[in-house]
Amino acid sequence: MKFENELYLISKQYPDFNILLEKTEQALREGISIFQYRSKEKNKDLLHNEAIKIKGLCHKYNASLIINDRVDIAKEVGADGVHLGQDDTSIKEARDILGEDVIIGATAKTVEDAIRCYEEGADYLGVGALFPSPTKLDAVQIKLKTLIDIKNAVPIPIVGIGGITAKNLSKEINENVDSIAVISEIYDSKNIKDAIKKLKDAFLKGRNTMNYTTQMDAARKGIITKEMEIVAKKENMDVNVLADKIAKGTVVIPANKNHKSIDPEGVGEGLRTKINVNLGISKDSYDIDRELEKVKAAIDMKAESIMDLSNYGKTEEFRKKLIDMSSAMIGTVPVYDALGFYDKELKDITEKEFLDVVEKHGKDGVDFVTIHAGINRETANTFRRNPRLMNLVSRGGSLMFAWMQLNKKENPFYEHYDELLDICAKYDITISLGDACRPGAIADSTDASQIKELIVLGELTKRAWAKNVQVIIEGPGHMAINEIEANMLLEKKLCHGAPFYVLGPLVTDIAPGYDHITGAIGGAVAAASGADFLCYVTPAEHLRLPSIDDMKEGIIATRIAAHAGDIGKKLPNSRAWDNSMSYARQQLDWNKMFELAMDPVKAKKYRESSKPEDENSCSMCGKMCAVRNLNKVLNGEDINILRD
Repeated sequence: MKFENELYLISKQYPDFNILLEKTEQALREGISIFQYRSKEKNKDLLHNEAIKIKGLCHKYNASLIINDRVDIAKEVGADGVHLGQDDTSIKEARDILGEDVIIGATAKTVEDAIRCYEEGADYLGVGALFPSPTKLDAVQIKLKTLIDIKNAVPIPIVGIGGITAKNLSKEINENVDSIAVISEIYDSKNIKDAIKKLKDAFLKGRNTMNYTTQMDAARKGIITKEMEIVAKKENMDVNVLADKIAKGTVVIPANKNHKSIDPEGVGEGLRTKINVNLGISKDSYDIDRELEKVKAAIDMKAESIMDLSNYGKTEEFRKKLIDMSSAMIGTVPVYDALGFYDKELKDITEKEFLDVVEKHGKDGVDFVTIHAGINRETANTFRRNPRLMNLVSRGGSLMFAWMQLNKKENPFYEHYDELLDICAKYDITISLGDACRPGAIADSTDASQIKELIVLGELTKRAWAKNVQVIIEGPGHMAINEIEANMLLEKKLCHGAPFYVLGPLVTDIAPGYDHITGAIGGAVAAASGADFLCYVTPAEHLRLPSIDDMKEGIIATRIAAHAGDIGKKLPNSRAWDNSMSYARQQLDWNKMFELAMDPVKAKKYRESSKPEDENSCSMCGKMCAVRNLNKVLNGEDINILRD
């Protein structure tokens, strides 16, 4: 149930129940999304019958039904929740009767009440009376300070109650409640539509309608955001379970407040493994239209993320077009953009200018940024003491290492990390802590530099979470296949369960032109061992900027790896797609096979390029097709291999 900026309507007593139904329907039609039915004086049978009618009306308009006090009625009619007064059934008893999925609200008049109700398991609090109430003359009015103290004391939604009108709402009240409960202001109005509009306008006036900074902040406050609802539906996961994982940091939803076209995705524990596509313009390959064509193809091919690695020319123009058109989440590496943005050599860029570029990307709507903050002086010294075959292969990491060397200073992203986090919180940018020391050769994997940086990233993760900033950890790189599982465990352990984003890993160094295969092998093992996010690798890796065909090959290879990893993780329903394909094959239903194929176009093209004699088989086996023959034999038919 969503409380953010919603009106909470409580029923009024009428001599004729049909009057209540008529007025309530008018209110629901105008957008009331939470309705509490309160009628303590009626006997159980009458109350039950009326609640059934009310439930039908609420569900007709997709509103949530709360029953006041009567836990038994809420249970019998399947209400969405129950609200308990201070002298009613205890929260624990109600939870035992109704189960974990039903919303339980409770009344709180003091900070002590609020903390007790929260600790006992209340999902929201009704706090008041804020004003003298015409429907409850004995209600004790609370002070504004008490409301503010309650709001600060508990992380669950607060519903302001008691005598609220469009005229008496203030900025202080609006900022300290998540919803307002009303009775007379709506039911006594001659024009319910007009009354609701005035209430909504008054409630939102002077109020930050997004009263949380980030998805993590919302989750910790008990607010279910629209992004959480979308992701929970995609993942077939209870939204409250998802919100709990976001609050802990084991799941992120990268969704900048300024990225209006995004179709949100979750990355992390218990979710499908997501894939990222790298693209962008460079000095040697500067064609904005071609890169935008790649964007469209990547989205059509179901990539959940696109990283803009542009580093030359009109990067801002390309980035803004990308964000405007992309339903996928967008990532960037701001340090790439800094040189062109300021038209300065690396050494001459100041600490503040690096941070300003991050802010610019945040304003533009970037959902996550790769920041190489782990390559601080201490990590750099570890690297110097432990020579590598390939040194540093991370472009962003090498730039920060070089800046530190040239200026004899600490990494500005490490030194000014708190300022960086403030920028991320402002726009809800997820910080992707970059792996400056990722191995670029299997000879360098799991060495002192890589592990030292990972320890620093774990420390930076906790500092980000303290400011409600969502975190992803980036990882290797080139790595022998037998080291992958241990590396996934190390990341999860050292970085406190934060989602892990890996490039590949590439399991051998000898396959230029085929590195989408080396990356897919490593990606499948990594995903099965706990990686949450795979950066695609194309056949052009190490050789050139990928063409659109290279990109398609990389996407398919990485999607295969991600799906194979999900099967290995034993995610719920991860095998359903495969089982459907197997059944279509058993039935020799070629059209269904094409429909289910990860790349239907290629599958159909291969089939049509070599027509079989028997349309129920393929040109590999012909009438010796095992599936064809077993189907016939088990059905009591002759298989007729040599005869027509």
